[in-house]
Formats: sequence, structure tokens, C-alpha cells
Amino acid sequence: MRASLPARTWWALALVASLCLGHSAALAEQAAAEKTAPSAGPSAPVEPTGPVTLQDAIRIAKQNHGSVVVAREAVAVAQGRVTEARAGTLPNVSGDVTFQGRGSSLVNRGNGALGRSGTTWDPRPLPRLSVNYTLYDGGQTAAGVRQARAGVAESQAGEQATLRNLALTVASSFVAQLRAESLLDLRQAQEKLAQEQLDRVEARISAGSAAEADRALPLSEVRSAQVARIQAENDAKVAATALRNAMGLSVGPPLKLVQPAGITGTLPSQNELMAEAEKMRPELQQARARVASAAAGLTLAKLRRYPLLDVTAAYQATPSDPTQRASWAIGLGISMPIWDANVTRAREEEARAQLVSATADMEQTRKDIAAEVEQAYLNLVSARERLGAATAAADAAKVNLDATSARYERGVAGVSVVDLFAAQVQYDTANVDAIQAQYDVLLAQAQLDRAVGRMAGTGQ
Repeated sequence: MRASLPARTWWALALVASLCLGHSAALAEQAAAEKTAPSAGPSAPVEPTGPVTLQDAIRIAKQNHGSVVVAREAVAVAQGRVTEARAGTLPNVSGDVTFQGRGSSLVNRGNGALGRSGTTWDPRPLPRLSVNYTLYDGGQTAAGVRQARAGVAESQAGEQATLRNLALTVASSFVAQLRAESLLDLRQAQEKLAQEQLDRVEARISAGSAAEADRALPLSEVRSAQVARIQAENDAKVAATALRNAMGLSVGPPLKLVQPAGITGTLPSQNELMAEAEKMRPELQQARARVASAAAGLTLAKLRRYPLLDVTAAYQATPSDPTQRASWAIGLGISMPIWDANVTRAREEEARAQLVSATADMEQTRKDIAAEVEQAYLNLVSARERLGAATAAADAAKVNLDATSARYERGVAGVSVVDLFAAQVQYDTANVDAIQAQYDVLLAQAQLDRAVGRMAGTGQ
């Protein structure tokens, strides 16, 4: 077959093939550079087998939670749109094979004679290769690619925002379970202590040094402690279920958690934290990407209002067709809308409004982040101060309770059962405050991490 084709046809085919391969290689290299993590569907939940740290919990959540899969697939969709946008000025090669027959009917020649009819068939299937190439389209493809790339950047920032929001949710649930378990331990200890105080009063009543009426107050305290312990048991179970759900796990037994290390050290200044948030917050990166996308959209809308230059080339080869084995065409055209009921003008104004809106949204996002950083910073400073005060108050309440209990047992004058249980209530309240303050510090640190764009609980 090759010998039957003119040399120029083969040179044209070789040139087209080389051009297509070159564009395909460049496209593949660029796509590989832009590609992030490979797309993968949800996998089976990873169930922890031992004690879980906060970092472990966040890592497991990133593997299991459906929101991460959704965000990752949004990136894959955006990357596909870049490929679609690039196609505007890339060669389009298609091929087909045809086999057909042709027939004619009898016709009247005008003198009463009928013409001859017949049927012909192609001698063989006819393969055909077609190449269409838009060399230049007035910059529309370039603007579309910029817009699509901005969409990728926005989706990637959205994925990071999803991960950081999930990390904060896990950290909050992790702290909530630790808090609930600590409060349960405290309620159990308080119930035991209330029973011990009741035993002290019963001993004095039996010895005749206290009235029967003194039994009412400690007995009421025991029953109240039992109620508080039952509520604490339920709170611990609910918190454990919430943590498993935040980690993307199915309902199951409570996880055994590792207590995070205490947070110490000097906090950075608010200016330093805001500068970090300016670089790290994915929401701000999303807002910038939306502005870039809107700017590219405005450029595209403007291009379509004015004269557009198109340069196209086409080549078609049908080696087995005896009538036409190859054809080519080069086109140069200028087009512009003369009257379209102001549709293109309206689209330009719409694109301009979207750019103004995206810019305003970016500025408001920056203000929101600054306020969030300041609030998280102030909450952490306050939580640290409250922890110190609450710890000191709990220590003092313990000393007071021990002294009051000892004086009551010895029957010191002026120490009644009311004094004894006032000291116990003060001790219980101080311990609850200390536990709350301890975990408020951990939660405030996680919120500050998220406010500056770190992964809550990891510092990254």
C-alpha cells in the first residue's frame, strides 16, 4: 500500500504523527506535575488495636472519614477540567473504517429509452485518519486553562480545609472523651468519699455524740453522688461514641485514649500567629483561587465580545480510496458578534460582578481569620490562667477537707456535720473546675492550631 501513495502523503502523515506525539508528551508531563494524590475510593475502616494518641486518632480519621474521600475526588474532577480546557488548542485525531455500496435506479432519457441501473461496492474497507488542529483561538483556551487551574487550586485548598476541620472535630471529641472519663473517675471518688463521710456520721451517732438527724445530710449527699456518677457514666459513653464517629469508625466499644502531654511554653504573639494564618489557612487559599478563577472568566468574557482570530488546520488520509487518498485544509478566520441581544455584554458584566464578589469575599475571609485567631489566642491565654488558679484551689480544698474531717472525727467543738459537708462540696467543686480547666487548655490549643491553619493536635 505504501508504494501506491505519493511521497508527500507519507511526509504529511509523519509530520502529523510527530506533532501529536509531541503535544501528548508535553500534556502528560504537565498533568503529572499537577497531579496530587491518586484518586481512590473509600476503604474498609481502620480499627485501632491498642491505646490511641490524638495523632493516631487524626490519622485514622483521615483514612476512614467519607468527607476526605469527597474532597479528594473534587480535586480529581478539577484536574480533569484542566485537561478538557487544554484540548481547545491540541490536535484532535480520529479514525474510522467504512465499507459502502452505491446503487442507481432506471431513469428516462427523454426519448422513451430508459437509462441503465446498477450497484457498485467499495473494493475493500476504507480506513480513514482525520486530524483537526486549532493552532490559535484568540486566547480563549489559555484563559480557560487559567480558570481551570484556579479551580484545581481551590479544590486542593478545599481538601486541606476539610482535613483541618476534621482534625479539629476529632481533637474536640478526643478531649471530650478524656474529660468525660476524668469526670467519671471523679464522680466515683466523690461517691466513695460521700459514703465514707456517712460512715463517720453513723459512727458518731452510734457513739451517742451526734443526733439521729445528722444522718439526713450525708445520706442525701450519697444519693446525690450516685446520681452524678450515673450521669457521668452516660456522658462518657456518649463521648466515646462521638469520637468513634468523628474518626469514621462504626459503633463499637470505647477507645482507650492516651492522655496528651501538658502544654507549656510561651505563646507566639498575635502578629506572628496572624502571619502564619495568612500563609497556612486553606480558606484564604480558596478565596485567592476563586479570585483568580473569576479574573480568568472575565478575560474569557471580554475576548468573546471582540473580534477573534482563529487559525485551524485539518488533514485527512484515506489510503485505500482510489478517488481521494489525502486532503488538507488551512483556515484563517476572524469572527465577532455583531448583534446578539447584548448576550456577550451581559456575560462580561456577570463575570465582572463575580470578580468583585470574589475579591470582597477574600477580604472578608481575611478579616474573619484575623478575628478567629485573636479569639482562639485569648481563649488559650485565659484557659492557661484558669488552669493554674483551679489547680491551686483544688489543692487548698483538699487540705481543708482533710482538716475538717479529722476535727469532726475527734469531736472538736464547733465542727458540725454541716461544716464537714460544706468542705466536701467545696472540694468536689474545685476538682470539677480543675478538670474542666485542664481540658479547656487542650481544646483551646486545638482551636488555635486550626485558626492559624495547622492540623489541630499535631502542630503541623
